[in-house]
Amino acid sequence: MAVIKYKNMKPYYSVNGIEIYNCDSRVGIHNVGVFDSVITSPPYNLNTRINKKRGFVSRQVVSDEFSSKYGMYADNLHPEEYFEFTSEVLRGCLEVSEKVFWNIQLATGNKLALFKMMAEFSEQLKETVIWDKGHAQPAMKDMTFNSVFEFILIFDNFDPLTRQFNKSSFDRGCMDNVWRVKRSRSVDKTHKATYPCELVEKCLEVHRSKRILDPFMGSGTTLQVAKNRGIKAVGFEVDERYCEIAAKRLDQDVMVFG
Repeated sequence: MAVIKYKNMKPYYSVNGIEIYNCDSRVGIHNVGVFDSVITSPPYNLNTRINKKRGFVSRQVVSDEFSSKYGMYADNLHPEEYFEFTSEVLRGCLEVSEKVFWNIQLATGNKLALFKMMAEFSEQLKETVIWDKGHAQPAMKDMTFNSVFEFILIFDNFDPLTRQFNKSSFDRGCMDNVWRVKRSRSVDKTHKATYPCELVEKCLEVHRSKRILDPFMGSGTTLQVAKNRGIKAVGFEVDERYCEIAAKRLDQDVMVFG
């Protein structure tokens, strides 16, 4: 799919301060203004595996397996490529937003890149939240942990050295750094990586926001929560089918879950 160039940036969807752009966020992120928060979940690189020689390989992508989450996107970069890709997006987010909430599950294909990225951006890494999903799908191999939690890494451009948040709406002693939130069902069968609206709500408790960015919009959960709260939001998505799914969700008066 052709990427929209800067001079031709036009929203795929724009209603009451909610905008969707059908393009790579690395192209458009500096062309849509500034934000209070970024709330997002990048691809997990689940289809990159280790072979018997302990080298990284791209597995054959099977669309109906739970490791294939994103429709046409193969999700199988080499860890170095994945590091460069995600770091470029995170760097761009930090250049246009005060806070970044980065949801990621530890996986073979992203483990090295994720820890390297945490070190690379350590001066902006303010807090780490554990999202406890309550239960997990069985691991794909024997002698491997089931993944019952995911990270939400909080990066800060305002005051990253302290753990105190400057625009929170929770009282002292009322917010843990383990969030026990059940997984949600996918909005569409072609996108199996939908996170719950409650996660976005919690991020907004941590940092009150008037304008939000999601550079990996997917099926539009972040934008849906923003719409329900009367917050302006922008989403980037490279797959036009997900732009259509998200636009239809946003046009519904009442959300239907599951």
